[in-house]
Amino acid sequence: MAYIWGGLWYTTKDYRLETARQLECIYNEIPNPETVTDDAYGVKKMWLSYYVVGHRTYANMDEDKIMDWYIERLNSSGWHVDKRRREKNDKVEIYSVIMRNENFWLEISHIRESCRFKFFLLKEDWIYDKGL
Repeated sequence: MAYIWGGLWYTTKDYRLETARQLECIYNEIPNPETVTDDAYGVKKMWLSYYVVGHRTYANMDEDKIMDWYIERLNSSGWHVDKRRREKNDKVEIYSVIMRNENFWLEISHIRESCRFKFFLLKEDWIYDKGL
């Protein structure tokens, strides 16, 4: 089993690194509706799949307008809304939008009463589909 895993890791290395570069470029191309006070992101790896997790903080913001702005701007760039969610418990309310563009998947989440938006970006390819 270790030989199979090692062979798969080795033969997909260039493809996976290119995917990681693509994800980083896509994240950096996501527009900002206003001045960002903090933008932190990282390319992460789970098994053989890469993904990007990022956080952006805005100084002066109308929470609903910014999420609508993201949806509108990304729609005009070829992304489409797949799902919208609102989750609420005793402490927080979280609003999330999941968007797709070809085989890329982007989730934008926002916790009410905070100035922070969270981004989760991945590529749904054969590696992801196999759970690798």
